[in-house]
Order: sequence, then structure tokens, then C-alpha cells
Amino acid sequence: MQVWRIHLNNGVAPPKTRDDLIQFCFKRHVVGVGWDELTTHGEEADIREQAKQEYGDGYLPGFKAVNAMRKMKVGDLIWTYIKERKTYYLCRVKGTWANRVRFPEQDGLDCGNYVSVDWVPVGTIGVIPGAVARSFSYTSSVQGISGVESISKAYWNHYSPHTLYYDTPNLREADIWDILSPECVEEVVLHYLQFEKHLVVMSGTVKKSTPVYECVLVDSAGNHSYPQVKSGKVTLNAADYLATVQNDPGAHVYLFATSQEYGQNPSARIHCLSKEEIVNFMRKYWKSLSEQTRISLELCDFAHD
Repeated sequence: MQVWRIHLNNGVAPPKTRDDLIQFCFKRHVVGVGWDELTTHGEEADIREQAKQEYGDGYLPGFKAVNAMRKMKVGDLIWTYIKERKTYYLCRVKGTWANRVRFPEQDGLDCGNYVSVDWVPVGTIGVIPGAVARSFSYTSSVQGISGVESISKAYWNHYSPHTLYYDTPNLREADIWDILSPECVEEVVLHYLQFEKHLVVMSGTVKKSTPVYECVLVDSAGNHSYPQVKSGKVTLNAADYLATVQNDPGAHVYLFATSQEYGQNPSARIHCLSKEEIVNFMRKYWKSLSEQTRISLELCDFAHD
């Protein structure tokens, strides 16, 4: 099973409208791209040849998009976004590109190369997995998204009203750090610092003036704290943050790396957080975690209060 992202930015031709396109996709249970001149139902070489004939030297974008549609198989999952509804959707492929037909109302909608799908609304950008959200920043009409197969299956199982569900991997609690997105890990650590350490995020510092840190936090006495969070196998070297606490006698640094590799810690005001601390926090404050985080953790049968 593969996961894809589609930009539903089809070039609708007047008098047809974007709403006509959206209603067509929902009514006919399809999602796809344009390049309607590419009518072949063949293999990659056939698509490339027809694209060259139709578009000359500018054939490549159309070829790549339609060839990606060709590769989609029954059971694949597709993320897309409808800006008019400010909603992300997850689609499950139930009919392939090669078996598409021409519908009477399709003219002018620029959606000639599609797959048949079931549509499921998921929500806003704060709900979808981080890697999926990042994929929408790329301009290609269609692209595969790697590393999100398990979480996308879990989202389908969670949001879909259909009876057809995916088997999810036999994961353990120990695997949560492989499933949680970097955005989820960062969010949990910042919540931990606010709930347990009574620090408040200075909202103006989030990802703007603090490129070395996630943000700046402050306590009731005005002392600043600086968090840094890294996922995967990345090492955070505590010694690299010594200057921060040396230059500010009231400052603290909080580091969290899922690798748990911090090197030698040169200061009592540099705090290297353990996985156990964060896991215990997530159990205690389960209801305060984001929906995305809870879905990810439930995939690992995470025990919580």
C-alpha cells in the first residue's frame, strides 16, 4: 500500500466552476488531475509518447502527473485539500486509472485522469500528520509520501464510516517515537514544560527570532527558558548550549532528543529530558494532547489514564 498527495488545483474552464469540480468528484467518487488530452489507458511508455505529441518540450509535468495516477493501486490512500471548505480529505482508491471512463458532465472540469475513491473528511492542518502537511508545500500535482503508511491507515480507520478497515502493524509502546511526527513530539514537550514546569510560551518567539530554539518560555519571575526538540536519531549536544546559560544567569535550557544522546552536560541549568518523563506526562495529561498525537499513540496501544 502506498500513500499519495494530490493538489486539487485543476484548471476548470468557464462556464464550469470550482464548485462544479468538487461536486463532480464527490458525486462520482473520483479524485484526479487534468491533462485531458492524455487519453491513453496504457503503460508508462504510452503516456510519455502521447504527452510528447500533445505538449512537445513541455510534456514533463503532464507525463509525471498522469504516470503517478497510473501507479495508484486499489487500497492506496490519497491525501488532498479543498480550500473552499478549508478541509483535508483522505481518499481510499477503489478503482484504478486504467479503468476510468468518461462521464457526461466531465467536460471543462480538467479531471480526465482520475482514480475512483471513497472520500473521508479529516479536518484542518492542525489535525493531519506533519509529513502529510509538508507534502502540500510542493508544487507537483501528485506525489508519493513515504513514511506515513501506518499513520494514514490509522487515520482512515479512525475517520471512515465505511466497514472496510486496514490492519495496522503490531506495534508496541516502545515504538511511539517512530510513529509520532516531529511536530507532535515538539508539541508534547512544550506542553510538558508549560504544565509541569509552569512556564509560558512567549508567542512572538515561536519559530521567528529563535532559530536555535523552538521558542522562548518565561516563568512568573521573568526568567527565560529555551527548549530544543529533535526527533529521529539526531543528537543534541548539551555543551553546545552552554553560552545561553552563561550569558543569562537566570536562563534555563531544556533539551529533548528521541535518540536520548546529549553528550556531557556542563551545567545544572541545562536540562536533558528523558523519554520516561515525557511518556508519564502523556499518560497523565492524555485529554490535553492533540488529536493527531492521540491517534498516533493509540496505534501503539499506548496505555493512558
